[in-house]
Amino acid sequence: MKKLCIIYGSSAGGQKVAETLRSFDIEFDCFIDSNSEMWGTTVMGKVVYSPDYILDKECSIIIASDAGYSAIKDKLRKMGKSDTCILKEELILPKVQAMNKEIKNEVFINLNDNVETNNLRSNVFLELMEGYQLGGIENWSYNVSKGLKKKGIYTKILCQRKKDMPDEWKDITCDEFEGDYSNYKKGILEVYEYLVKNLPCTLLLNKHQQVMYAGYLLKQRYPELVKLYSIVHNDLEALYDRHTYMDTVLEGYLCVSKKIKNELKTKYHVTEDRLFNKESPVVFDESNSIIHLDRTYTLSRKQPIRIAYGARLEKEQKRADLIIPFIEELEKRGCNYCFDIAGDGTYLPILIKYVEEHLLSYKIRIHGKIEHDAMQQFWSNADAFISLSEMEGLSISMIEAMMCGAVPIMFDVAGCDEFINNGENGFVLSYEDYKGLVDKIENLESNRQLLSQMGQYCKDLVAEKCDLEDYINYIINMISGTV
Repeated sequence: MKKLCIIYGSSAGGQKVAETLRSFDIEFDCFIDSNSEMWGTTVMGKVVYSPDYILDKECSIIIASDAGYSAIKDKLRKMGKSDTCILKEELILPKVQAMNKEIKNEVFINLNDNVETNNLRSNVFLELMEGYQLGGIENWSYNVSKGLKKKGIYTKILCQRKKDMPDEWKDITCDEFEGDYSNYKKGILEVYEYLVKNLPCTLLLNKHQQVMYAGYLLKQRYPELVKLYSIVHNDLEALYDRHTYMDTVLEGYLCVSKKIKNELKTKYHVTEDRLFNKESPVVFDESNSIIHLDRTYTLSRKQPIRIAYGARLEKEQKRADLIIPFIEELEKRGCNYCFDIAGDGTYLPILIKYVEEHLLSYKIRIHGKIEHDAMQQFWSNADAFISLSEMEGLSISMIEAMMCGAVPIMFDVAGCDEFINNGENGFVLSYEDYKGLVDKIENLESNRQLLSQMGQYCKDLVAEKCDLEDYINYIINMISGTV
């Protein structure tokens, strides 16, 4: 019986996997999807089936969703198909290895003047091939690039869709490459040809994209001239599996939280000498004096307590679907509040419609996407910050809000225990307990004096832990092998 290659998930993520495979002339047989509305439809020329379709089939299954990876693996285990899961890298890597035959032997290595004044003796390139989006990875890349440049280190961000980047990114250097998944293989070769002219180099990989595979090819040919570090931004089983599958080519892992470092060490047996962890930096516009002044809080109970949310408005990972139940609970209890929501995504029109239909626009303001340089003002206007995320690596929104003195109220995700002492400078609750979030809002609403006490604690803690200068020095030491 033929062993089928099946993609679990037929939406955007599954289609990206399909396009990537086809760019290497790897064909798959069909999709399966948990969404019954997709069953029987055709996507990219392939039929979408129910997961039950695989019960009597010999198959290999690629799970498209990183956030849903663990739940889908568990579902497959219960179906007796736990041994069917594979990573797309298992199919792609042999094809990448074969690309060595397509690359000319006479490559031109330009050990250029950039490294002559560089104490690392290495150019540094950051991967951002998904393009600019509103999120922590982009902020991390911007801050690290800018910080390394100030140290005299030749640094560039390798990305696509420069047109999407905000004005504040104009002072950093980005080089654009083919980013379409349908031309994935072409993108790898394009990045390879670029990097081979800029050796020696160090690659800081935010995701496993074209830059990583180009780095893999370089590592095969010039192992002494290239270093690859994986930046582990999220606490996801899919990412752990993918990282460790590519482990042999990686110099090490820079983990954004201690929990991620411990996971890689205890469950995936990565050795201590290849694991690095430092709290991510928080940087706002230095010319803006808001953060340096004593901010104000809503201390009078006659005024509504000011709540803020700032993140992608998506169900996956961020759980934006819990915002409306959270609002309904606030209304049910008669809380005296106002709520500012910043972010973009599929739940933006849903929230706008809900607020309009329930006549709540006088207390709930939906701002849409706010550029990063305006978030300092946004957080400084808030008494408390809420997060509904079911998983994080280290929430940049959390530490930015805390640096501006907003009291965090959130679910127990990776990294929060490193910044929140429960009940002292914020509150941590069990996952999905949005009613518990409202309990804490009520507590602060009734005890307004806690706002300034907890808020100052937040500001002091983040200022101590998240200094950019310290972080850049740590990265330099990591790359140079002196950590």
